[in-house]
Amino acid sequence: MEIAVFRKRLWLSDLEDGRCSGEALALKIMMTPIEEIKSFLSNYPDLNIEETTNSIVVLQKDYHGFKVQFKQWKNGYILSYGNWHEYLPKSEIGAKIAVGLFKFGLSDSCKLTIYRKGNVDYKRSLSYKDPNVSQWIIIANQKILIYLFLKSRRNKRTAK
Repeated sequence: MEIAVFRKRLWLSDLEDGRCSGEALALKIMMTPIEEIKSFLSNYPDLNIEETTNSIVVLQKDYHGFKVQFKQWKNGYILSYGNWHEYLPKSEIGAKIAVGLFKFGLSDSCKLTIYRKGNVDYKRSLSYKDPNVSQWIIIANQKILIYLFLKSRRNKRTAK
C-alpha cells in the first residue's frame, strides 16, 4: 500500500514540475530492469546485442572495447564489463544501480584497464572521466592475488 502511495506522489510531483509526461513515468515505474535496458538500447540500432530472457549482452566493437553484460538471477543482478563484475542485491535500489551502471559501461566516460602477467589477467581497474578536470579517476579495482608472483607485468589493453 505504501509503495502505491509513494509511486502516486512521485508521479504527481513529476507531472506538476513538468519534468516528464504521466505516460512516460508510469511506463518507467512498471518496467523491469531488462525492459528498461532494452528500451534504452532501442535508441542504438548499430550495437551488436545478444539477449536471453534474463540477460542482455552488448558485444565489443573491436579489440580495444569490452562487452557489457547485465544478468538477472534469483538473488539479484550481475553487471559485468569484460571480466570486471559487480553483484547487486535484488531490490528496487539494486535494480536502479545496475541499470545505471549498464548505461555507464556503454558511455565514453567509462574505461576498463586490464593488467597481465604472462597470459593471465591479474588486475582490472574501472575508471571514469571527470569532465571538470579532464582526467581518468579510478573508481574500482579487482585483483587476483595468486597471480601477483607470476612473470613480468604488462598492461594488456585499455578500453573505453
